[in-house]
Amino acid sequence: MTYQDVISKVDGFGPYQKRLCFLLFVSTFTCAIGTLTMIFTIYDPGYRCNIPELDDPEHPQYAPSNISDFIPWDTKNQRPSQCQQYHKADNSTIIVKTCADGWVFNKTEYNTVVTEFELVCERGWRKPLTVSLFMMGEAIGSFTGGALSDRFGRKKIFLISKFAEFLIYFFIGMTQNYLSYVLLRWLEGVFVYLPYTTAFVLGNELMASNRRNTLSLFIYGGYCTGAACIPLLGWLIKDWHWLMRAVGLSGIIYIPYYWLIPESPFWLLSTGRSEEAKVLLSSIAKYNGVTDFDADEAVATFHEEEKKLEEKRNQKQPESEGARYGQLVFKMLGNPTIRLRLVVAYLSWIVTNMVYYGLALSVTQLNGNRFINAFISGLLEFPGILFGFYALQSIGRPLSLSATMGVGGICLSIAPFLNSPLFMNVMVIAGKTAIISAFYINFSITGEMAPTLFRNLAVGSCSAFGKVGSFVVPYLMYLGRQIVHTYC
Repeated sequence: MTYQDVISKVDGFGPYQKRLCFLLFVSTFTCAIGTLTMIFTIYDPGYRCNIPELDDPEHPQYAPSNISDFIPWDTKNQRPSQCQQYHKADNSTIIVKTCADGWVFNKTEYNTVVTEFELVCERGWRKPLTVSLFMMGEAIGSFTGGALSDRFGRKKIFLISKFAEFLIYFFIGMTQNYLSYVLLRWLEGVFVYLPYTTAFVLGNELMASNRRNTLSLFIYGGYCTGAACIPLLGWLIKDWHWLMRAVGLSGIIYIPYYWLIPESPFWLLSTGRSEEAKVLLSSIAKYNGVTDFDADEAVATFHEEEKKLEEKRNQKQPESEGARYGQLVFKMLGNPTIRLRLVVAYLSWIVTNMVYYGLALSVTQLNGNRFINAFISGLLEFPGILFGFYALQSIGRPLSLSATMGVGGICLSIAPFLNSPLFMNVMVIAGKTAIISAFYINFSITGEMAPTLFRNLAVGSCSAFGKVGSFVVPYLMYLGRQIVHTYC
């Protein structure tokens, strides 16, 4: 009897599993909030050099006049220069120099990290660095999550990382300097990804194999719902400190998860905690209305089958498990078909990460109201996930991935050539919706393209390569930035 046979005996998608899907949906809701709050916390409202004679009524030489008397014109971007000002030298010669007295930001009631720490001009590199370090933290979380949950258990890692996630949110809101802010953002990246990946593992090990796509839909759906709610938080809470504190305090709703989230029966059986596994499996069967389940018999049969399989493996290949695994990895990579699949998967993950995060983090720079744009963009992620889910069932893996990435690429390629701001926004958001479909499909394809023994290796390595796109996208965003701010 395999482990999946054991799960099938307690009803692999009964009321217990459906409740778990809902709980995991709510748990991933805040993963999006943690990632995408940067849309508003690092928002740049526009700025120019601070001119005391023009901006400070208490300055002895204060005299309101034309801004062009103090700020040179930026002909490339058709706006007053943001990082230069006129300066009168000792010989009364007018020269152009960098801002000497800081910056003045466009009138806004929102206090952001950019306005508070003045992450502009020669300090502008700090803004993309913040995002890149956050993404690096996510990469670390993805690398370590599997090993930690294997060592300490799915439930324990899920709860500890969830607690740490919200504690860090709150501490971010208390920071008063850039260094502590950026270090906590990096640490947040580590912990925001851990409960997300652990939720996938825990759900898969409690679910019938033919229902795993449904589980993925719920987990991604939670992320998409969170993405749609972020603009509301950004609109209601005008100071980034209080925004992060509010997100941190919202972790209170997850306290009941200590009692509601189970440990994985598979992990319990694999670590020799069979009695706990029997109790858990019996409670699942009872919750699902299964009356003829015998936990003792099921667990005993499972262990017998596992023992037989282990004996067969040892007879065929008596060498150590590590050496055997290494040989099989080299054998797999020696297959040209698998090598080609891996290369294509790596490129696909890099592109989807780069495009998705590039669009998600710059959506407030589109024409129109930034809150409405961010809300529509987040709301349409869920239809993208639904399309990916049904595309996998109807037209298959390769065609669904090619179609979603192709449509996304076409929409984004057309957008810059449109004269209408409205149609440009539509094409950009449509492209992002198609890319989120490709993101969802990538997970399914990667897990299926390699033999079972190498599934975690394939997904882990693809996720690692995908983070390359996440690391570089902040610098690509700000390298080609062409937004026109009109100071008011």
